[in-house]
Amino acid sequence: MAANLINRLWQSFLQLNLYKKSSSTDQTLSKELLSTRIYVCLLLVSLIAVAIITSFMIRTIEKTEDTPSRTRFLQLTNSYSNTLYCPCSNHAITYSTFVTTEVDFHQVCSSEFIEQTWIDKLFTSENISIESTDDFRVTLSFFWQIIAGLCIASRRSWDDAVANFNTSRILTPAVSVEETIRSQVQTTFNSQIDLSQTALAHTLLAIRLMTSGDQSVSALQTNFHLRILSSGFIRMTPR
Repeated sequence: MAANLINRLWQSFLQLNLYKKSSSTDQTLSKELLSTRIYVCLLLVSLIAVAIITSFMIRTIEKTEDTPSRTRFLQLTNSYSNTLYCPCSNHAITYSTFVTTEVDFHQVCSSEFIEQTWIDKLFTSENISIESTDDFRVTLSFFWQIIAGLCIASRRSWDDAVANFNTSRILTPAVSVEETIRSQVQTTFNSQIDLSQTALAHTLLAIRLMTSGDQSVSALQTNFHLRILSSGFIRMTPR
């Protein structure tokens, strides 16, 4: 049955003449049949080529999901990382909304040695003479006073950096992956720390330049040695 059907189709194909005319002759008939067969073969080849190309084409289908959860967003990111687009309802969010900052200062800056009560206990009310300036019992309270001042300056510098960072905003029109957010947060935070450290360094440098330029004598005479000459004049020699 199938063989007969195939044979009949083949015979119909051989007899098919799409270019038959009323003026056709035996000489033109063979050319008309050949042209018809070429046309049909080319048509079939073209249809097969179109079908193959269409089957391998990637069709883009747009699908919208309202308010997906974090787990669902991560699943979609893994599956459609190149085409996924999730717009943000708020394009500018402060870092303090989702970032918590902590710092561990040096043990000295967290100890009681920089507290004023400890410094007051060390302070001596005895008269300070030139001979006593090298006595650590005299200089110790002033030493810790300086350390306390440096710790306070460091804390204020850190507080300023954190305050500026917390008020800064991350700008993004669409949701980003966690790695991108972490990288942007770290970059912004490092920038604020660098600015704060630079400001602190400039302040300390200015104090140093003023001290060395004015040649101020410390209360303990630790930077200059003073001698009263017989003539009544005071000689000041760097220590």
